[in-house]
Amino acid sequence: MRKWMSNMDDVEVICPYCHQLVLLVLDPEARGSFIQDCDLCCRPWQVQAQRDENGEWLINVERT
Repeated sequence: MRKWMSNMDDVEVICPYCHQLVLLVLDPEARGSFIQDCDLCCRPWQVQAQRDENGEWLINVERT
């Protein structure tokens, strides 16, 4: 039996359009800026992702 392990990190963010809590799934090595659509309202976000000195995610989500 093969188990699939997720190597992704989950971060909850608030959509800047619909203001709902949305789960953002990130590659643990991800850094920088990228575009992501909201899973609920489908509008695009500008996401800034980095880690602090403790390894915790610092995420900024804005309207594009």
